[in-house]
Amino acid sequence: SAEGNSAAIPRVIPADAQIEGITVERIPSELLEELELAGGVRIVEVKEGKWLDAGLQEDFIITFIGDKRINTTEDFQAAVKEFEIGQEVVLIGLYPDGKKSFYSFTW
Repeated sequence: SAEGNSAAIPRVIPADAQIEGITVERIPSELLEELELAGGVRIVEVKEGKWLDAGLQEDFIITFIGDKRINTTEDFQAAVKEFEIGQEVVLIGLYPDGKKSFYSFTW
């Protein structure tokens, strides 16, 4: 900057994200360790739309959308913004009890 201050501005990853009728949150590190996950986002609330129609449940942990790894709420938002009308969407993940599952729907 003009003042010569070269301090980096910390990048803040939001703790939760609401987009298109679904709210997801960052997974606490204790749960990541327990489930042996590198990252993912947990569904907090499913209100409406295609998410609800697909049967998505609260507490489901999304680790992949298609072949894109989802580690943070930022990853989730970026992936959702790339969806196109008519696109087949596949969400891969697991529940906190370790049960793996996936959901598939057309955007």
